[in-house]
Amino acid sequence: DPFPFVGDAVITGSLTISGSQALIMDDENVVLGQNAGGGGIGSGEDGNVIIGKDAAGAGTLANGDDNVVIGHSAGKALTSAVANVIIGNEAGQGLLAGDHNVLIGQNAGDSIQNTHWNVCVGYQAGETMTAGNSNTLIGHFAGNAGYGDNVVGVGKYASRWVIGGDVGVGHEALAKSSGGGNTGVGYYAVRGGASGYTVEAASINNTGIGYSA
Repeated sequence: DPFPFVGDAVITGSLTISGSQALIMDDENVVLGQNAGGGGIGSGEDGNVIIGKDAAGAGTLANGDDNVVIGHSAGKALTSAVANVIIGNEAGQGLLAGDHNVLIGQNAGDSIQNTHWNVCVGYQAGETMTAGNSNTLIGHFAGNAGYGDNVVGVGKYASRWVIGGDVGVGHEALAKSSGGGNTGVGYYAVRGGASGYTVEAASINNTGIGYSA
């Protein structure tokens, strides 16, 4: 039978409720949700907020501090990550040991593993990127099939396939460009692709500003 409780409660120390619905609240960490936190949080780890079914749920967060993980299966694989913000259904679920990533949106940064300083905001932004650091990808599908470092993609499909050092701002800017070192600002700017587009997909070091530049 349920335990009846009326009134106030004062708990000194930690509170852990096990079972199908997990609840852990101690001096430094908050974990809430079915299988949230998986194998638990190691001693000495602090500043973590983990909320949602299977959030950070695949193992033990043994060497991780200051993570905010909210959403079903968000940050599911986390084990030793530090100072990440992961919010959204299955956002960052492959992240193992990366630091200082911001992944917001369903499947945002879904496949990254040991990367650092990435910002992926939007539905499937940076979804299949497995490697790469210091990328900023904002928008639906922005950078979701690329890899590499120092990429900026702002806009739907922006910088979707790029490999590093690219800047795409605008709807489908650099959407099919895979050469590297390109800058496209504007709708379809330096989009890349088959014959007939401004540049071929594998072209490098191009700059285009304006509609279909």
